[in-house]
Amino acid sequence: MAEKYAWLTRVVLDVAGPARPSDLCEAARRWPGALRECQRVSPQRYRERGRAAIRASAENPQSRAIWRSRGQAALCLWSELHQLHADLLAWRAGSPASRTVDDFLRDLTCRDPARRRAWPDSAVVRGWAIPGVGARLAERCLAERAELSLDALRRCLLDLDDGAS
Repeated sequence: MAEKYAWLTRVVLDVAGPARPSDLCEAARRWPGALRECQRVSPQRYRERGRAAIRASAENPQSRAIWRSRGQAALCLWSELHQLHADLLAWRAGSPASRTVDDFLRDLTCRDPARRRAWPDSAVVRGWAIPGVGARLAERCLAERAELSLDALRRCLLDLDDGAS
């Protein structure tokens, strides 16, 4: 995460004029969803997140609760969300004939069993009644894992409150 914040600060926030399309494509490839965060969070707060990520890189891994207590839950949540988005993008890159949740989870089980454990059981996911397999599904999965409402997760990710929800 320290690398992500430093890189995007350098190529998006600190660049004179518009960001280069190749830099934006690289950010989207490396950290799916990162551009949304960079666009929606104030530059000052984005830089604060970057400094927090640098400090954290020198520490032992911390629980989500510790990040929350520091008011920096968004950092670990974005890290997880980037991975969930990457799972979805890898599946789509395989040009699946069917785009159902069950097909996605079955494919992920075969392709990367370790990553499959980041997603709930098919029955749980189907119960959410989310049409299609996309970004909304990844957010809902993360909200479930983080024990947050979808609204609270979005507020935290996009810095629409104090980040401690």
